[in-house]
Amino acid sequence: MKNTKKITRSFLTATIFTLLFAFNFSFSYGQSETSKGETDKGTIYGVGTNDQLYLWEGTGWKHIPNTGDITDIAVMNDGTLVAIGKNKQLYTRTNSNWVNVPNSGDVFSVAVAKDGTILGVGKNKNLYKWTQTALASSWTLIPNSGEINDITVMNDGTILGVGNNKELYIRNGNSWKNIVNSGFVIDIAVAKDGSILGVGTNSKMYIWVKTALYSAWEEIPNSQGIVAIAVKH
Repeated sequence: MKNTKKITRSFLTATIFTLLFAFNFSFSYGQSETSKGETDKGTIYGVGTNDQLYLWEGTGWKHIPNTGDITDIAVMNDGTLVAIGKNKQLYTRTNSNWVNVPNSGDVFSVAVAKDGTILGVGKNKNLYKWTQTALASSWTLIPNSGEINDITVMNDGTILGVGNNKELYIRNGNSWKNIVNSGFVIDIAVAKDGSILGVGTNSKMYIWVKTALYSAWEEIPNSQGIVAIAVKH
């Protein structure tokens, strides 16, 4: 009987240790870096509460000098950063400087599709597509696309938005379909592996976890201090 109790205690101890290890491992995502600033989720950029650009290094944010004043960020397919300035116009990052894209206002959220298309959310909270030709460039309204506050594009091309209620919405044809119990976030991005990342109302980064029985935002430790995120795949 004593040996049985010892075996039972050892089994329980080992089981608890295994569960704790698995829990800690799941929350240390991104700490195994493949190169500077790059994680298994891709290279994650954040816009700080001070309107400056930051790089996620797995356990915290590293400030990138001379990167203000911006309010939102996206990454082009070639790695070029595109941001929205306080004047609600687009800027691209060239040689450590922001270069204005002429006639690119007024938007307050920006995203880049897999085919390189630039999408924006206008002041009227409708979705717009950036159209550029040899002679002109402008934002073209996408019908029936309000009311949203932020957008990102999934790896399969599906558009994901944040509604006025700070919950997720998926673009389904010409309308938005709510993802239940998906609040409260103010900004979203899609990681390299397809995971959905979000910025909470508390300026912390979260990852969307969904199983057959459970779906929720889980906080990423030491990620506070941001208002927007983007991922380089």
